Amino acid sequence: MNKYTILIALAIAFVACDTSEDYFKDSNLSPEILVKGQLQKTFSKELQDSVKLENTFYTLHYQLKDEEAIQVAVQVDSIFRYEINDETIIFGAEKAGTSNIYISAIDSWDRKAEVTIKLTCFKNLPPVSSLEVVALANEREYKLDAAKSLDQDAKYGGKITLYRFYINGKEIDKTYHSELNYTFPKTGEYKVGVQVQDNNGDWSKIAIRTINI
Repeated sequence: MNKYTILIALAIAFVACDTSEDYFKDSNLSPEILVKGQLQKTFSKELQDSVKLENTFYTLHYQLKDEEAIQVAVQVDSIFRYEINDETIIFGAEKAGTSNIYISAIDSWDRKAEVTIKLTCFKNLPPVSSLEVVALANEREYKLDAAKSLDQDAKYGGKITLYRFYINGKEIDKTYHSELNYTFPKTGEYKVGVQVQDNNGDWSKIAIRTINI
């Protein structure tokens, strides 16, 4: 084999390698990144969620799908600080507010995927009072039932801690119990009310029922 034949063979081999590289690059799929909030059950390509300020930390789970090595990056404003771990990102809330968080993944062919997360940090959601008034067997005795009152941020640990019961605008009892039996002194029309407090110390508006004895 002379030197010209060798040079031609090398050139063909170089072109073949270069074409092969272009082929793999063209056939490579872009990476895919999916996210799941700490209370969600499934992964998705976008997310809107919230966290209570006193809970301090929010855990985001992510999945990366790609055949090549990939690099994950996070872009977030000053409301949250963050730490990337294996398939999780822990966000720490600095203050109340809403932030757009961008999470991107880049593979070895510079193909990029990105998801956007809207994360809101709030201080507290006040409770909501509810009242049912049920007649009992004894004359003029009724059960005042506030068990259906709720704390709007119960899924973040919020709960009802105190109940105030009112008759005609006057407080008759402050208790840890959601029910109260009360005997009205005489027949007539009464406005019965209840107000509830959550574990952050916030009170609800008073729920009022009008009854005729």
